[in-house]
Amino acid sequence: MQSDRPDIIILDVMMPDGTEGFHFVWSLRQHADRNIADTPILMVTAIHDKTKLRIYPDRTDGTYKSGEFLPVQGFIDKPAQPEDLVAKIKGVLCAP
Repeated sequence: MQSDRPDIIILDVMMPDGTEGFHFVWSLRQHADRNIADTPILMVTAIHDKTKLRIYPDRTDGTYKSGEFLPVQGFIDKPAQPEDLVAKIKGVLCAP
């Protein structure tokens, strides 16, 4: 992160030991360098197919605003079609 400074991070929730993706997000958001801490994150995940855990609601019920529950800029479920992934990335990078 410090040497490459990516424009966006595409991150999976489920890694070999479980849900390290969550821990990575919270750790990154606490980084002292705001340029690193504020790097947009798009989570690509199959967690909804593999577990009963829901990391974002199917509909907004007013409980959480965008980015409150997990401070990322977007989610996309696996398997992601390439055009859907590209559209989501463009949406995050081109957001005002």
